Amino acid sequence: MQTITEAVRWAQWAQKHQTAAYADGMPVWIVLDHPPDVPERFTARLHIAQRGTMQPTKTALQSDRLDDLQDVFSAMSLTRIERTDDDDVFVLEWWL
Repeated sequence: MQTITEAVRWAQWAQKHQTAAYADGMPVWIVLDHPPDVPERFTARLHIAQRGTMQPTKTALQSDRLDDLQDVFSAMSLTRIERTDDDDVFVLEWWL
């Protein structure tokens, strides 16, 4: 069971995602396994895919547990994409 605070936080992230979806491009969340700038947590960063490029935004989520981030993206009805061999070593998955 989620708390009211968690539900509000999820709604805020969903709203940011929707706002990005109406920008000139497609929102893409990239989930990283303890990246160098945040070595103590899993981090998901919002990027905008547009015209063959990926533009990072200032929006990010962090958690001690990977499944917490996955729950947020699942609640937003996003689709999980497995990492590829071409991805950075810290990339775990993508969510569209």
